[in-house]
Amino acid sequence: MMTNPSRAELISASGGRLKHLLPHPPIQDASKSAEALTQKNVQTIIGLERAAKASISTGEHVASLVARFCGSISFVSIHFLCFSGWIFLNTSPIFLYHPDPFPFTFLTLTVALESIFLSSFLLIRLRHETLQTEQRSHLDLQISLLIEQENTKMLKMLKSIAAKVGAEIDADADLAAMEESTRPEQLLEQIEKAAASERSDTNSNSSLKAAASERSDTNSNSSL
Repeated sequence: MMTNPSRAELISASGGRLKHLLPHPPIQDASKSAEALTQKNVQTIIGLERAAKASISTGEHVASLVARFCGSISFVSIHFLCFSGWIFLNTSPIFLYHPDPFPFTFLTLTVALESIFLSSFLLIRLRHETLQTEQRSHLDLQISLLIEQENTKMLKMLKSIAAKVGAEIDADADLAAMEESTRPEQLLEQIEKAAASERSDTNSNSSLKAAASERSDTNSNSSL
């Protein structure tokens, strides 16, 4: 089965005489390629968001809608109008009957009950958002570990290629350390040790300041 020769093969066979006659291959626009790649990533993220929303229950969906409405200016405006109207109804001499006179016991009860329910809705939504945040954190950790493993593998491959072609590589302790696989448990232990050392230094400084202040107070009392 015969295949069509490429442009480079035709130019080579003609000794360069057909170089100006043959059309150049189309050049792919780098901006379009980057745009297509980012668009693919955006669609992937949108798909993950839709899957997360589809997995929530009806109660969580209602709680999310209520919490979203509570964070709007419409919620504040409605409550301002209702509270103002109720107080005016029960304090204005225009109306002969006041169903809830001062100190507005029924209004206080209503506000307390509303606060309980709104707090519950907000906590439900907060729990759902916390779960989503944990899932995204786990995803970021997995991607970071995968990138680190890929980089370590590429360093080893580059070192092997350099050794095969005879390229000289200066002895570098940092490069040797980068070739080793990163152990997340060791990094976590280092972070915990650094945090514990910082807390210890903070406590020591606080103790020194307290002792200095106590000595200063003692000297002041002695002078008096």
